[in-house]
Amino acid sequence: MYGYGYQYGKISGGGGLPFTPPLDVYTGAAAAYSLRLLRTAYAGSAIRVRRSSDNAEQDIGFVSGSLDTATLLTFCGAGNGFVTTWYDQAASVNLTQITAASQPRIVNAGVLDVVNGKAAILGDGVNDRIFGSIAGLSNPNTGFYVIDKIGNSGSVGGLFSGAAFAGGLLQAATGVYAYQQGPQFGPTYANVNQSLITLKTATTGTNWAMWGNGSAITNSGENIGTSTGNIINFFSQISANFGNAYVQEYILYSSDKTSDRIGLETNINSYYGIY
Repeated sequence: MYGYGYQYGKISGGGGLPFTPPLDVYTGAAAAYSLRLLRTAYAGSAIRVRRSSDNAEQDIGFVSGSLDTATLLTFCGAGNGFVTTWYDQAASVNLTQITAASQPRIVNAGVLDVVNGKAAILGDGVNDRIFGSIAGLSNPNTGFYVIDKIGNSGSVGGLFSGAAFAGGLLQAATGVYAYQQGPQFGPTYANVNQSLITLKTATTGTNWAMWGNGSAITNSGENIGTSTGNIINFFSQISANFGNAYVQEYILYSSDKTSDRIGLETNINSYYGIY
């Protein structure tokens, strides 16, 4: 089933996909995860799912560029579906979780988890986490996050290093912070239900930027450090600080992509209808 959903999507959508895959235009991503097709040349699946009825697993691909939800729901039946692997559409940094109790959910009792009508992966805020190691990442780097915050504490996700954040995001009671190797820094972005958040990490201690739903978050000169993470992690801070949130897409560049920010955000927003 690894390539089936994608090939079906090529037949259904082909060159006439209902949207332009963003990585076709904005190339060079270090890692990219989504429940839609991000790159026309990508021939793999979106996710691998475990169903609760018998713990069988199956890869789920794309139809017309979007997640093949019909195959997903047929596979899960009346039970739940949990994501064991979120495939990297840019390189080979797949995010995985082998512990069943810690796998985030995408189907609830036969019903697809959605945000704004699009499939979404849910972290329960208790023990869910999906992650992978990335090598060769350097500052500056830029991440584009499509998230929907539910709970009042915990981690949405991003880049981590050891036991601390490094260029990631922290979900908190009042919103989302930029976070880097220590306590949170910078103003909070509070409108996080559903949000497109762009974060460019530092080349120097104060050279960072953050946008929420297309609007700049004022940088008062806070020093968030210059360290770079080596773990891509969602829904927890290295097996702690678990966050209750949906994630639909994350694109990471090992470069300053602020010159392409508006184009990328427009592409993402046109698909997800965030703002």
